[in-house]
Amino acid sequence: MEDEDVKKFVSNETFKKYINENYCNICLDEESKDFVKLTSKCKHSNSICRGCAVAYIDTSLKNGTSDIKCVASECKFTMDYGDIKTLTSEETFKRYDTLCFQHLANDIPGCGAGQIHTAKGKNPQITCVKCQQTFCYIHKTP
Repeated sequence: MEDEDVKKFVSNETFKKYINENYCNICLDEESKDFVKLTSKCKHSNSICRGCAVAYIDTSLKNGTSDIKCVASECKFTMDYGDIKTLTSEETFKRYDTLCFQHLANDIPGCGAGQIHTAKGKNPQITCVKCQQTFCYIHKTP
């Protein structure tokens, strides 16, 4: 096959679809047919094997990232709480849950207590029960 023929073949949509449906887009393994979508919002085909999905989530959490995006090039959705719970072990999910809580609880600069606020009232100003600092939880400023 000539170089030009190879370029045409690789850019062919049928070829791309075949690869996406039959090979994991991360490890390129076709043995595992246990392909998953990382998010429930993904519109693309299931193109990542479960092993790579779990490893990706695990690595993201070890790096301190709880805002985990789909790795598919055409998809930029972020995994939600249910997506993580569905794909991970109980131990990994607990690590994710803890990391999410830490991100929520660290909103007040210089105060280790943190606050969780679920109310979406007209006044976003809150007062920390520990340090008594007034804080805007929308703008993350005093």
